[in-house]
Amino acid sequence: MKGFEININERIFRVGVDLGMLLIVIHNDQGGLTITGVDDVSGKKLDWGKFELSAGDIISVTALDVACNTVDAESEDRDVQTLLTEYHHLRRYLTKQGLIK
Repeated sequence: MKGFEININERIFRVGVDLGMLLIVIHNDQGGLTITGVDDVSGKKLDWGKFELSAGDIISVTALDVACNTVDAESEDRDVQTLLTEYHHLRRYLTKQGLIK
């Protein structure tokens, strides 16, 4: 599966998903790094957690094929009504921008 190896001060985490997306977010205001994503096969939101960062921390991220996750993800079902609302909002926006008809 496609994923990332994330190294934070020599602590190495590997996360991936077969079909879906992964997000790595740095929170400037809270001093942390969050790893989340979506598994398109199961329709679940994934959350690998938040990792605290301090000034001077060294972080590297490498894209790779991941055999298995080294950090367990919490998952929850995505709400169908929320997805539908987001879809309609995005469709209106893209139509207004002339990107779709």
